Amino acid sequence: MAETLEWTAADLDELQKVAERIASRIQMGDWVWMEGDLGAGKTALVRALMKAWGYQGEVTSPTYLIMNEYELWGRRVFHIDGFRLDGRPADVWDPAALEQGICLVEWPQNTGLKPSRFQWKIEISVDSQTNQRLIRLISKPFC
Repeated sequence: MAETLEWTAADLDELQKVAERIASRIQMGDWVWMEGDLGAGKTALVRALMKAWGYQGEVTSPTYLIMNEYELWGRRVFHIDGFRLDGRPADVWDPAALEQGICLVEWPQNTGLKPSRFQWKIEISVDSQTNQRLIRLISKPFC
């Protein structure tokens, strides 16, 4: 049975606190399915996760590059953005390489990566009245 945890964040400081809670659950080799409307804060959450893991460098959006890689603890964190991909076949990705680190995927449904490979799902929604983010972390199975 899937476990669901929920938090709200009104600003970047609160988002960082949420990221610290999420970061403590994600391990090397985990893949994270990230859902949320355009501008919901997926990349901001990735920045906060990287900071929570102790990464000191710049974390940028991979929208145009499709994938950014970061070195962390001698391993890799892959940040993939499938927004522009429109269902690229899975053979474009090297799952063996991705399994060597943490894989954070925005718009995963466009990447061709199989949902069954993901251990976590993060859903981010924005309250239009308060502009607060509701962040849900859902463990597998969520598909």
